[in-house]
Amino acid sequence: MVEAEKKWNELIEPYKKSFQRDEDTRYVNSILVEPLAKGFGVTIGNAMRRVLLSSLSGWAITRIKLRGTDMEFSTIPGMAQDVTDLVLNLKSVDLKGYFEHKKTFSFYAKGPCVVTAGMLAEEDSLEVNNPEYVLCVLDDGGELDLEFTVEKGRGYVSAERFPRKNEPEIFLDAWFSPIRKVSFQVENARVGQNTDYEKLILRVETNGAVSPNAAVSEAAEILKNQFSVFITPPTSEDVSRKIGEAQFTEDIDHKDHFPVDFYKPVSELDLSIRCLNCLKMENVTYVGDLVRLKEQDLMKTPNFGRKSFQDIQRILASMGLTLGMNVPNWPPKKGSKEEEKNDAPQNSP
Repeated sequence: MVEAEKKWNELIEPYKKSFQRDEDTRYVNSILVEPLAKGFGVTIGNAMRRVLLSSLSGWAITRIKLRGTDMEFSTIPGMAQDVTDLVLNLKSVDLKGYFEHKKTFSFYAKGPCVVTAGMLAEEDSLEVNNPEYVLCVLDDGGELDLEFTVEKGRGYVSAERFPRKNEPEIFLDAWFSPIRKVSFQVENARVGQNTDYEKLILRVETNGAVSPNAAVSEAAEILKNQFSVFITPPTSEDVSRKIGEAQFTEDIDHKDHFPVDFYKPVSELDLSIRCLNCLKMENVTYVGDLVRLKEQDLMKTPNFGRKSFQDIQRILASMGLTLGMNVPNWPPKKGSKEEEKNDAPQNSP
């Protein structure tokens, strides 16, 4: 009774994560995480969205120098756009730098030609992820002699915040974040026969400087570091209690240590009642019992069908497991003293 109450009060931890590409591009992915306790879908989704949009590092052009002018509100002979249009177009260039902090590059083009963002790239140190983006059009005889600085930063930084020098430079508002869009939705999820759980679907679109999966990982690391200040260090009593709880593993040889998923009850898996009843007939209690069975063993079980077999294969694959595994020394030969006490027959008064 106490063990059942403890299990009921514990928060479930997500153990399924999958990726789904929504469109024909490597820069858009949906990350699915389940199961989550009720209400945690919105809590985690909001936190991840805010961090993804505001706190990831990236590269952007922060200042430029143009030969022939030092003012943003001016024109360059032979260029169809004015300097203001050129500055706005430079803000939209998606960059990825292979250097630490900042670097200055030079660029020269002579018309007639169409100047695109890809012309700014340098093979060793600067990559442009939207190379076909048009910056300006040069007429016959027009020239663009440009010096631009690329810096690494986070979030949005206005032009007024960059340090000034006594040089004729034009400063740009910089949007460093490599994230273009983030959205999330929460759906219902089922664990065994319990449907009171949630599934979080996080959709992330980047500019190509970082993959969506890597962006989500970096955002999660930022959140973990920020929340660590709220965690109280364990006291000596806590350490002693945890050592006492884990003492039953001291006498077990290293070969008897199994993956955590092996100890998960099959009743918590996303399986139908018929399938769970069939597994019960085969004395399958934990995932560790299940992976030792082969396909022919399961198919011989009465009322066990192909659909149940496919469901089991799918769930085990999400854990990195499969049927027919060779698992010596399972189940563990030794358990905790508390378990032995609970398993012992009780004498009625």
